[in-house]
Amino acid sequence: MKTQVVLAGKTYSLQRRQPPDVRTTTHNNRATHTQKTLTAPMAGTLVKVLVSDGTVVEPHQVLMVLNAMKMEHAITAPYAGRVRHILYQEGAVVKGGAVLAEME
Repeated sequence: MKTQVVLAGKTYSLQRRQPPDVRTTTHNNRATHTQKTLTAPMAGTLVKVLVSDGTVVEPHQVLMVLNAMKMEHAITAPYAGRVRHILYQEGAVVKGGAVLAEME
């Protein structure tokens, strides 16, 4: 939706800023991958660990599933790469912000 405003004889076109598209942003070839660790968004229990150390992963691939507050949260790969190290096993109770995995 656009809005036009006339002020002092000049016409200005205003448009609400759109949030960035996640898929486009993460697939941008010019972006550098600085996120080397994946953290738990909140305290919970790891109910599934779907990868192991050294696994090659694709962008947005689910690596683990965290059960927190009776909901399951998918921990996904932010970019294509290799899992360097998984720090917890299935069944582990983790604190919010705990490093779950390291990426290369």
